[in-house]
Amino acid sequence: MRPVPRHLADEALIDRFLAEYGAVNSPARGTLVAQQSVLRRFLFWCREQRLDARSVAAEEFRGFLEAERARGISPSTLSSRHSMLRLFYDHLDGAARNPARLVAGVQPDARVVVPYRPAEAQAILTRLSQAEGVSGRFDQAVVATVAGTGVRRGELLRLRVGDLDLDAGLVTVTDEHGRKRQVPIRLETAVVLAGYLGQVRPVCPASPWLFANPRASFDSRWYGRLEPFVAGAIVRRAGRATEIEGPHTCTRWRITAGVDLLRTGVPVEEVAHG
Repeated sequence: MRPVPRHLADEALIDRFLAEYGAVNSPARGTLVAQQSVLRRFLFWCREQRLDARSVAAEEFRGFLEAERARGISPSTLSSRHSMLRLFYDHLDGAARNPARLVAGVQPDARVVVPYRPAEAQAILTRLSQAEGVSGRFDQAVVATVAGTGVRRGELLRLRVGDLDLDAGLVTVTDEHGRKRQVPIRLETAVVLAGYLGQVRPVCPASPWLFANPRASFDSRWYGRLEPFVAGAIVRRAGRATEIEGPHTCTRWRITAGVDLLRTGVPVEEVAHG
């Protein structure tokens, strides 16, 4: 396979993304090298097609996926590349939109998500409760919220400080369509959030959002918020810090929360609409 020619402007974009991604996720060097290769191929493809990567349309992005498929890339690998390019566009300042989020990717073989057993969930949360410093307690609050409410990752990112009513034990959640619903908060989660609001949130970047990454760069367009890929990284790190088998995702916590509600006798219809 011939090497992809390098372009200085493309290399600058790639280096900036990988620096931020690496700082947040601490991936293995091999992972960064693989991502660098994919980004080079995508940006080179854009240049071959005389496209500006910052303004690629959904149909044009689909063309890249089809070109990769034609090269014999497996569905699972193609799906991973699609996911990585979604993160790249989330990071890319000045992009008109994220074309990777407007295109349905090639789905790998379906995987059954197994909820955490009660002892596993408690082990992760207990380890997080021992964290010190602003970053550690920030991570604890993020994971405790996902575990204690079962909200989706996108809903977590849209939470504002005013959405919390800890006295009533409720949080107002906004879905991707702007529809709102109230979700109960577990007592243990409410205690963590009360401490977070009183001691941690005031020293995080000022904004109306409930979660504002204290590690965010001042020049990041996500400053004052929680980046999508950082939310996943926090959940992943928390799980990997234990010996519990992965994957560790927001979806797994959501399913775990639903199973817990069923165990307490909540009707399945209510759980399904939560």
